[in-house]
Amino acid sequence: MAAGSRLGVGLVLATAAISGVSIFLNAYAVKGFDSDVFTFGKNALVALVLAAVVLSVWGAGELRSLSLRQWLLLALIGLVGGAVPFLLFFKGFGAFVGAVGCFVRA
Repeated sequence: MAAGSRLGVGLVLATAAISGVSIFLNAYAVKGFDSDVFTFGKNALVALVLAAVVLSVWGAGELRSLSLRQWLLLALIGLVGGAVPFLLFFKGFGAFVGAVGCFVRA
């Protein structure tokens, strides 16, 4: 197996392991919280981690050079591209019974 293929298989296995653990832990965590609040918290935590990575790689200079308008546009992209579709998707499925929901998804 070539080195690139070995790396690809390793990344796939790591992704599957992370996803499996995440689904397992989320099943327990959602039982104690409202799902919308829980999802917001998870996304906020990911945003903080990504911000830390960006700051460590590129430094604060790049972020300081962004204007207020650019920050607002980034926030709008996050809301329109992430939060709103998530809420619409899962609230929509919650409005249907299982038999009807399977036809809507197909």
